[in-house]
Amino acid sequence: MIALAICVLLCVPASPAADFDGAEYRVKAAFIYNFAKFTRWSEDKSRLCVAVLDAPQFAETLSRTLEGKAVEGIPIDVKPVADPELLASCDLAFIPAARSSSYAAIVELLRDKPVFAVGDDPEFAEAGGLAAFYLADERVRFVLNRGTHRAGGLDISSQLLRLGRMVDGEKRP
Repeated sequence: MIALAICVLLCVPASPAADFDGAEYRVKAAFIYNFAKFTRWSEDKSRLCVAVLDAPQFAETLSRTLEGKAVEGIPIDVKPVADPELLASCDLAFIPAARSSSYAAIVELLRDKPVFAVGDDPEFAEAGGLAAFYLADERVRFVLNRGTHRAGGLDISSQLLRLGRMVDGEKRP
């Protein structure tokens, strides 16, 4: 009986929340750096702020990945935050899938603000967020919301817009 229970436990895949994948986080961190590089920021910026909402492991990985890096000479700071209100004070924001129940409120909070907001699942872009990661064929990919980047006034390179899968509009409650 105990052997059967152990076999069952070994055969059941771990939940995504419990499975910390450092390699996947490093790839997502590299994508965020490239999102920053392919966005034109105002010339008077002295620093770029990347907010990470309620995802301390990802914030740590992102900090290590971006350490010493700059975009057009502008240094990048990673800021872990617990309050979604603080996202609007940064230039880029990462919203984890664990906050999916708050996507609509976060999208509303960032509406018409020049924040490159990235969700950790495609539902974020479909809810009106700017970009979102997803896995396809065991690779990290991203979607971009065609309408959101225009509404926020961000100047995103057409090269980046061609690389991501595009979604239109937003879900309404």
